[in-house]
Amino acid sequence: MTPLELNNQFGVALMSVIGTLVLRKLGVTERAQAVLPVILCVSLFWLFVDLPDARGLLIHGLVSGLLASGILYVIQGLTLKR
Repeated sequence: MTPLELNNQFGVALMSVIGTLVLRKLGVTERAQAVLPVILCVSLFWLFVDLPDARGLLIHGLVSGLLASGILYVIQGLTLKR
């Protein structure tokens, strides 16, 4: 197992969740909030991780983006005011 398979994807997902929560407080629309974790993850992989091709970039970005969306869904569900 390479460090890219687990460590970087989970770290990027957590950074994306934090970024999405910050942008949510700034008033981003709900439609943009749905795709924002994926966009942030792909851009973080593109800027900071040296991947050999665009296909690998999209695969790793989408996987960590989906992980970030799931984490964000759980956080929003736990903090829901009833």
